[in-house]
Amino acid sequence: MHTILQYLRKSKGLTQQQVASSLRISVETVSSLENGLLYKIAAFYKVTIDALFIGSGSKDDQVKLLKLYDSLDDRSKGMLLERASYMVEESSKKRGNFRVVGNVCFLQPESVIKCNARR
Repeated sequence: MHTILQYLRKSKGLTQQQVASSLRISVETVSSLENGLLYKIAAFYKVTIDALFIGSGSKDDQVKLLKLYDSLDDRSKGMLLERASYMVEESSKKRGNFRVVGNVCFLQPESVIKCNARR
């Protein structure tokens, strides 16, 4: 199973050992997290993984979003974050068709953009 944790680690060119050393946890813990430990915890509590940390949202959308965001140059990332912040401000004024979860704006029903604003 390819999780967002594994994607993030590999996108930074890190091994599980390097992550474990940096976080001062065991390699086994890193492996467990990458191989679904959070899914098991979420299932035990009957919530989504997102709900464990930020409320709700789609993991697939978040992975897609991170891949798209990582592929942008710095200028484009800045423009995207600026636009997303504007959208969040406008949403608070007139209850727009999207919601903010953490630093991700979910446009209803399917589109997702990364943003640096929170409600």
